[in-house]
Formats: sequence, structure tokens, C-alpha cells
Amino acid sequence: MLIFKLPLEDVLSHPDLAKRYCLLGSVQLQTSESKALPSIVPEGLLQRHNIVLGPLTLGQVDEVRPWLHNGARKAFFAVPRETVVEHLKIQLAGLPRERVGVSVVLEGKDAVEADAVAGGHFLEHVTKLYEVASSVQINFGNDSIKSEEALISLANAIHHGIKCQGATSLSQELVVEAPASMQWSAEGIKALNKESIRVLLHGAPSEKLNCHRVAGVKELVLPLKQAAVDGVGAFLACLRTDRLDGLFTTVVVDECNVALGLVYSSAESVRTSVAELRGVYFSRSRGGLWRKGDSSGAVQELVGLDVDCDSDALRFVVRQRGKPPAFCHLNRRSCWQEDRGLGALQRTLEDRLHQAVEGSYTQKLFRDPDLLRHKLVEEAQELSEAKECEDVAAEAADVFYFAMVRCVAAGVTLEDIERHLDARTLKLQRRPGNAKAHRIDAAEKILSSPLPSRT
Repeated sequence: MLIFKLPLEDVLSHPDLAKRYCLLGSVQLQTSESKALPSIVPEGLLQRHNIVLGPLTLGQVDEVRPWLHNGARKAFFAVPRETVVEHLKIQLAGLPRERVGVSVVLEGKDAVEADAVAGGHFLEHVTKLYEVASSVQINFGNDSIKSEEALISLANAIHHGIKCQGATSLSQELVVEAPASMQWSAEGIKALNKESIRVLLHGAPSEKLNCHRVAGVKELVLPLKQAAVDGVGAFLACLRTDRLDGLFTTVVVDECNVALGLVYSSAESVRTSVAELRGVYFSRSRGGLWRKGDSSGAVQELVGLDVDCDSDALRFVVRQRGKPPAFCHLNRRSCWQEDRGLGALQRTLEDRLHQAVEGSYTQKLFRDPDLLRHKLVEEAQELSEAKECEDVAAEAADVFYFAMVRCVAAGVTLEDIERHLDARTLKLQRRPGNAKAHRIDAAEKILSSPLPSRT
């Protein structure tokens, strides 16, 4: 879909920039050509949002490694036309191909008619770049293109030429950036999105931000209509619907992707949701906006906004609030089933943390860290010794229970755990994973000491 280019300094100063723009697509952090990447990597920002970097110089390969290692999805490198791909492979050694993008400029003699480019040297060069990168970003220089129509024609010709040479797959994408002097239209963005060509847009710099208060909290609000492009409008341009009322089917899920309900969205409701960072939908019965929780108190914090593979259905990722935190009109969390599983366990423990029955075992665990530590070690040992499938499942359930008690006591959620698991898949270097002798010794001491509290 969309990529929004934002100055790195602005995002580091105002993290809410990334939060809001990442609802609409990816964020590409742009660095000054004369500045190195900061040595202190913002791990939380990179792990929570879909962040890419660039364009960087090939001399910054070592600088970008810790950023990729700690969660940046991809790094784009500016590649001159004369670059030899074999040399590029050496310079980018150690970086996984799926985490690398290259940025090339199309201008001057290369910016000719689309049919000429489709068979020219520029296309051949771009196709070979896919040997080292999963994305190619084409920056149309100021003198390369005169109209949006011509840009779309040229981009489609390049994309078609790449496909004809057998170079496209799910891991090979084409991104286009228009000249700074050209404004995108919704129709232009829609046309490229239909062909699976991603569009790079310029987000609003921090000096264009304004502040206001929402529920007593000072928050940055993106002036998306004042930016170089209407960000929400660009997002909506990528959608399609075959409904006569023009609404978009919308699946609402919680932060662990458990479905809560099925609703409908309009262009206005999507704009309102992004502006207010909450679940706002279109009510067909009322014929207008439905701000979830206005009457019940069960409001939804908007965490994510996705489009399906056909661009005709939305997914709202929300944190369901309220007492009870119910989405369904039957006062249940979900419209399909009662709350259950690990998510239900977490919410039950969160409730018990503050109002557990006096003398209950869960309360005892919260109040006695030593007991909890011993039970964690004991149950992990029993899990490692279990043989039959049912026994393994039962012991794993015990481990999950005690682990979730520890997490809830520390204010950690399943969302936090999943974020760390996902972040580990992005690591460039792996730890050997050997057992730690001092931890084994400590566990043996616990298991060999029959404390009265270990029941």
C-alpha cells in the first residue's frame, strides 16, 4: 500500500508521528545525507511500528545493522546507475535480502516514453537489483516526468517489464516516488495500488503539527489534510467496495488478533477513527457515525488499521476498554463466543490482582514472589519430563498460568510478549542458545528443597 517519508529527527522528537502514519501504511525515516544514524537505537519505536529507513548511502551499511537488528523492517540504499550488482552483493553482505531495498533515480535520458523504458537498459538494471534487494524504489526526478498520467504509464511499463522477465514474487516489490513538484491524486494512487505498486508519499514535518487536548491528555494531531498529501485520503483511495452504499466491511479484533465483531466503515468513519485514535464505525441502522463506547463506556483504543489482500475489507485492531470490556451488545467481549484462552486468563488475573478473594491461591502467588518463583521452576521441570500428549498439554497449561501471574504482577501483557517474539524474528545475529550453568544450579537447589509453600 503506502509508505510515508518522514524526517528521522521529527519522528524521534514526536513518536506519535509514527504511530498515526503507521495506521495508514509504513513509515520511511529519512536521514540527512551529512548525518550518521544515531548510535542509540529506539528499540520500542522500531518494534511497535512498521518502520523502514532510507535512502542511505552504501557507506552506512554498518550504521544500519543495529537498527535492522532491533526491529527496523527494511533499509533502502541509494544506488548510482553505474553500480555493478556483483559489487553491491559484497557491500551488502550479511544483510538478508528481504531486509534490503534499493533506491534509484530515473531522470534525464532514462526518462523516455514508457514503451522505450520497457525494453531499455534502465529496466535491465532494475531487474538485476532484485538479486540483492526485495524492494526497488524509483525516484522520478524533477525533469523526468511532466504529469501524473505519464508517471503512472511509465511505472506500469516498468512493472510489466519486470514481470515479463520473471523477476516478481511476493518478496519483490516496486515503489515509486513522484517528483517533489507533482501532487498525487486519489485516482493516481488507486491506479498504482491496483497494480500492486507501492506509492511513497511525503508526510507532514513536525513544524506543521498542532496540539490539542483529548480526554485531558495533550497529544499530537497530524494535519493530514495540510500535508503534502491527504494521508487518510490516500489510504481510502487504495480501498474498493462492491456495496451499493459504498461502505467497507470491517473486522474488529483485539490486540492479539482475536475477532470481536463485524461492522462497517465509511470514509468519514475511517477519518474520524484516525483523528481520534479510537474505534469509530458507520451504523447502518442510525445512518451515521457510531463512536463505540459513547453510551456504554466500552470505548476502543485504535491500535492498528489494515487492509486485506483484495483491498475490499478493513481490519481494526483495538484495545477494548470498559467495565466490562464488552464489544457485543449482549455485554460480552466478542460477538461470537465467550471470552476464553490466554487472553481471558490475562484479564482474569488483572482483575484478581486488584480484587482477589482473600486467601485465594492466586492472591497468595501475587503476594509471595518466592512461592511464585518456585512454582515456575517446578512446573517447567514437570513440563520437560512429560511424555504423553495430554500430559505435555496439561503441564504447559500450568506453566502458562504461573508465567501469566508473573507477567500480570509486572504489568506485562500478551501483546508485549508477542511483540518481543516478533522482534526476535528480525534479529540479524542469533545467540547460541546454550543452557546457562548457573541457572541450572539455581533450579536444582529449588527442586531439591521441599519448602512447605511448594504445594
